[in-house]
Amino acid sequence: MRVRKGRTGDAIRCIRINDMIWGRKWKRPGYFHERVGEGELIVAEEGGKVAGYVAFRRHHFGDNWYIEELAVHPDFRRRGAASALLKRVERLCARRKAGLLSSTDSKNRASLNFHRKSGFRREGSVRNMFLDGDTEVIFSKKPK
Repeated sequence: MRVRKGRTGDAIRCIRINDMIWGRKWKRPGYFHERVGEGELIVAEEGGKVAGYVAFRRHHFGDNWYIEELAVHPDFRRRGAASALLKRVERLCARRKAGLLSSTDSKNRASLNFHRKSGFRREGSVRNMFLDGDTEVIFSKKPK
């Protein structure tokens, strides 16, 4: 698994992964291009295919970076892609002495477990943060 900085050509691949996972069309066409332009998209590649990605924002909340999207194509799950992507963001945060924030839907058991196993601390929850009726769980971590 190769982890690298995202490129413009990766945007459509990230959108396809997102559409497949959530079963609905991505509605922000410029989002991934913006993240690439800001250096805030990292992809995991295997066999020349984008296996997953992490999109984040630097200094989104004070000195904390925020993971907005972390997704792995179903064909590449359980191979360490999510952990490798997270480790790359953590290294970048540690260099800047930044904290790291993330969130996930309270019903997403796989993501909740991933955050816990990755050393995130649960900070609380917010109802209707992204979708009406859903509760988003907020996590924090101080990368070393």
